[in-house]
Amino acid sequence: MDGQKRRAFLRGIARVGGLLLGGLALSRAAEAAAAPKAGGLLPPPSFLHVAINVQDIERATKFYVEALGFERLNDIKPDAKANKIMGFPDTDIKARQLRLAGGLTLLMREFVAPRYSGVRDVPAMNKTALVNFAVRVDDIDRVAKKVEELGGTVVVETRTREGTPEKPGPDVVFCFDPDGIRTELVRI
Repeated sequence: MDGQKRRAFLRGIARVGGLLLGGLALSRAAEAAAAPKAGGLLPPPSFLHVAINVQDIERATKFYVEALGFERLNDIKPDAKANKIMGFPDTDIKARQLRLAGGLTLLMREFVAPRYSGVRDVPAMNKTALVNFAVRVDDIDRVAKKVEELGGTVVVETRTREGTPEKPGPDVVFCFDPDGIRTELVRI
């Protein structure tokens, strides 16, 4: 069946299927089949990763895997194109990807050259910046203890428990990883 006949067939099925529960899926399949392949529609935007710079990629890996439950994926060796992206003529970077069960991918980078230049000021919560990312956890106290054991800091005064004993709500606390990156721990 050629492309035009296939698209007509799928459109016909979609019209009939529109009356059924699966009609929307068939309709979308017909639209996708009818869309031009070269230079046509792009897939919808999706989240790729959050990138952080760390002083020591091994220490950071241990922290994110053991304290926050990330899974180690793979190491990446940036090529010469990374120099342009990073804005340095001679960049040497160690990079690694980690992932949470919910799908968040964390890209960690350790700058070997030019070497790490220190912690920047942590942005205030009311400043325009990426101020933190949140991780859902099953036990705030257990995870907060692990954060501290692995060189992070728990900001105890941010601990907030919503709801009532009869109907508990979210339990939240902010912490910092060993490099000063703010993370929100949330038990829902």
